[in-house]
Amino acid sequence: MILAIRKYALPLLAAAVLLCLFMLLAIYYESAFLRKYDLMLVHAASRLQTPFLDDVFILISNSASRPSEFFLLAVFSLWCVIVKKRVAEPILLAASLIGVRYMNSWLKSVFERDRPAFQPVIEAPGFSFPSGHAMISLAFFFLLFIILSRVIGASRSKTKIILIVTGVFVFLVGFSRVYLGVHYPSDILAGFSAGLLWLMLSLALYKLIPHSKSPDHLKRR
Repeated sequence: MILAIRKYALPLLAAAVLLCLFMLLAIYYESAFLRKYDLMLVHAASRLQTPFLDDVFILISNSASRPSEFFLLAVFSLWCVIVKKRVAEPILLAASLIGVRYMNSWLKSVFERDRPAFQPVIEAPGFSFPSGHAMISLAFFFLLFIILSRVIGASRSKTKIILIVTGVFVFLVGFSRVYLGVHYPSDILAGFSAGLLWLMLSLALYKLIPHSKSPDHLKRR
């Protein structure tokens, strides 16, 4: 009983913290205090803009767009089914990606926050809160590479490197949206919070797949 409580206490606590953070941002993003820092950081990011960096961050942003994500999903699914003879992982990844995209669209329709109007580098349709790029990229790319590391039997050290690189990429995706002038930092933070919650839910479902348990060759080497 005690072991079961310990096993689930930390994930539940983390989920509660993330939910509280998202709710606080959702309630107070129009407050003078938060808006002051949002505008300050948007203006600071705009001062970094150069033609070269514009191209770099447009590329990073586009790499986390809908076509890129569904292309990666299709490639992974074909490889997983044909080469590894595994179907559950592609189904879970597809369901998670489609679900998080619908969830983000619904949240945006609820809050209807307008995008920043200060020197945007690109045009972006729709509402701003929470950031779809931040929320979806965190939920999708982390789940993709966690599953991939399990399927290929990557060692713990290699898995850590994969997840660190994924984390850097996801952070840059979030920053790119502020740099490009289409999101406030609070949009990104809310997107990361919601995306991490969705990732935790997806990983909980992934653990229900019998062969998703960490095999012996994941031991440190």
